[in-house]
This record gives sequence, C-alpha cells and structure tokens, in this order.
Amino acid sequence: MLVIFAGLALSLALATPAPLPHRRRVRAVQKTAAQAKLLRAEQTALLALRQEMLHDFLVRVGTEAPAFQDLRVQAVDGGVTVGPTAVDIDFLGSPIVRARVRNTTRQIQTLMLTAVLRAGQTTARATVIVDRLGSRESRAVELFVPEAFVPKSVSWQSTPL
Repeated sequence: MLVIFAGLALSLALATPAPLPHRRRVRAVQKTAAQAKLLRAEQTALLALRQEMLHDFLVRVGTEAPAFQDLRVQAVDGGVTVGPTAVDIDFLGSPIVRARVRNTTRQIQTLMLTAVLRAGQTTARATVIVDRLGSRESRAVELFVPEAFVPKSVSWQSTPL
C-alpha cells in the first residue's frame, strides 16, 4: 500500500510542469504608477471644479446677506495689517468674515489671525492660520463663525507662529 502511494506521489510530481521563473514587468509597473498619478490629479481637479461650482451657485442664489463693511486698515502685532473687512451672514445666520492681510515687514511671517466679532453682549471668535506670508505680500482670508448672530464690529488679534 505504501509503495502504491509513493508511486502515485512520484508520478504526480513528474506530471506537473516545473514553475516558470517570475519576471517582473517593470514597464507595466511604471505605467500603472503613472496612470495612478494621473488619476489622482484628475480627481483633485474635479473636486476643485465642483467646489468652485458650488461656490458660484451659492453666490448666485444669494445665500449670503451683507452685515457690514469696515474700511479701516488695522495694525496688529508683528508688522501685519488687516483690512478692509467685509462681514456677511450666511443662510444659517452665521457670520462669514472676509479681509485682506498684509505683511509690512521684510521677513516672511506665519501667524495665527483671530477675528473678534461683537454685537452687544455677544462675542465670537474665528481663527485662521496665515502660512508663509511673504515680505510686502497681501493675501485674502475668509473666516467662518459657527454661531448664529449679526455682529456690529470686528477687531483683530495675531499671534506669530
């Protein structure tokens, strides 16, 4: 019985072909990586386009109402100025603050900028990080305040990072 089993195992081993050596297809792997990179770039572009389309739609349907504009340019710590500022109220009743930040120094600055909004006894804060603001450069910032109220004034604070 053992001889029959050994003979069966030997015939099975001889009947199966030897495994072929595996050759890596470098060109196919490179092509696949390039295709994946292209796909990621296309997806990123599509998401950016969808975001722009949503923004345009929200502006077009008038989901924001102006609260006030502050035309002053306020100096904050570290040679940074903020202003003019526009505050709008979105369709949920939350303020959206838009302002221009300027670096008046000769150094690149990274800072945490905080808008302090006030309406009577109510105070709310919104913070944004302004990363690597170049010498004499200005940048538009937009801050969202998650509390529903209509502010009457805005002041600015900054913390260098």
